[in-house]
Amino acid sequence: MKSRYSIALYTIIIFVLSTIIITLWYIVKVGSSISISFNTIKNIIFRYGFIGALLPSIFFLSVSIFSKIIKNKWVLSLIIILLTILLIMAGLQFFWYFVVSGLTDNPFVD
Repeated sequence: MKSRYSIALYTIIIFVLSTIIITLWYIVKVGSSISISFNTIKNIIFRYGFIGALLPSIFFLSVSIFSKIIKNKWVLSLIIILLTILLIMAGLQFFWYFVVSGLTDNPFVD
């Protein structure tokens, strides 16, 4: 029971840290010459931070769950490789969303 709470806690920590890192990266890269208000930061967190933070947190959660369930090392290695490929594909989709959304919507406009 304790390991379930620790996995959930680590997943939440990864989600929060990923949200902060993605939001700060977006602000530094895109909005360095624009004045930033609280509404702008809120828009960036909801549009990019939460969506981008889902990828590493779901990846960590699935790898930790599969490592607890599956005892065969070869099957576990294969599943981790497949999850990594899915993570890369999802990351490319997020990058595509990031570019298209940046072209169509300006999150720096309140």
